Amino acid sequence: MIVHAKAKVNLALDVLGKRADGYHELKMIMQTVLLNDNVCVEKTTRAGIECSCNLPFLPKDTRNLAVLAARRMLDDFMLPGGVKIDIHKRIPVSAGLAGGSSDCAAVLLAMNKLYGLGLSLEALMSIGASMGADVPFCVVGNAAQRGVTYLAQGVGERLTQLHSCPCCAIVIAKPAFPLSTADVFAAFDNNAVTQRNAEIQRPEFGILYSALKAGDLSTLAKNMINVLEYANLKKYPQIYELKQFMMKLGAAGALMSGSGPSVFAVFTEKNMALAASQAIKQQFKLREVFVTGIDITRNSK
Repeated sequence: MIVHAKAKVNLALDVLGKRADGYHELKMIMQTVLLNDNVCVEKTTRAGIECSCNLPFLPKDTRNLAVLAARRMLDDFMLPGGVKIDIHKRIPVSAGLAGGSSDCAAVLLAMNKLYGLGLSLEALMSIGASMGADVPFCVVGNAAQRGVTYLAQGVGERLTQLHSCPCCAIVIAKPAFPLSTADVFAAFDNNAVTQRNAEIQRPEFGILYSALKAGDLSTLAKNMINVLEYANLKKYPQIYELKQFMMKLGAAGALMSGSGPSVFAVFTEKNMALAASQAIKQQFKLREVFVTGIDITRNSK
């Protein structure tokens, strides 16, 4: 069984505070895009989990969330035999695009069907939440026939469906340097005093909700804000440079996704996005630049 594991971008991301358990209280608007991995899951008569991937450096054990998901399902439901997982990666790794979480969600969905478990999406989301904050959203996103737009709260586990984002073209560019999610949040916490200054903008969710309801792509794109950008801009100026360059190329808006380092830009026309992707590759010498999009039936709430 093959599941298309969709990437996500954050149209908005705010950090409301640090919780007693060490995690951060978040408020985000999450959006699936057409960029995806292909995850093939098969039942086997042999006990255990076999994992293969077109990227040889990715772990094949439970450090890989897809394998961890299979292990959880086999153990929790005492399933016979084992599973074989083959992952064809297209979503960049450690990029703020939820590639690993989406592969994890794909395995949960596939095993639920292959073994006839009959688990609801809510049950699968609950299982997924213990493996990663983005997994519940990815369960919903991968299960949907079209793209989905959700408000995510808590650490990402509390989801509320929103009006659909208007269809558009998206350019995603991943800088060559890696970013640790833990380090990004630590930098955000360390800059707490700076964040009280007026220069630190936070998302105006009311404006974003209204723009989504009206199908107003221009207002939506102009008001996209990710507060985690401010933890990265001084140390990694290429994030800011990418955003500025994308805007000069005609983007309606540009933003770092999640904890980065990927930056995405919203374009009203695919031809503009295609031209922009080539210019970005040339200007920044990046290998991982993608033209994708949002494909959603309007008013699907």
